Amino acid sequence: MSEWISVKDQLPDDGEKVLVFILDTIACAEKDKVFGFIDVLTGEALRSDLITHWRPQVEPPKPKNLIDSFIADGGFDKAINEVK
Repeated sequence: MSEWISVKDQLPDDGEKVLVFILDTIACAEKDKVFGFIDVLTGEALRSDLITHWRPQVEPPKPKNLIDSFIADGGFDKAINEVK
């Protein structure tokens, strides 16, 4: 698992979605060339001077049943295109 990275040591690439530590809170943000960091949930710019650390997002959970696996694999759209 990745460790927290200080913004003084390194910044994520522009467009990369990461977790940020800001004012004792963890938020999901996207690195933006113009605004620094954008909150993924609200679309608002975060105060970059208050962000101390960041880390890559964790992997989402894997599907546990056949239906979730089918949907994750492209679902009906993929199945229909394979039949054509």
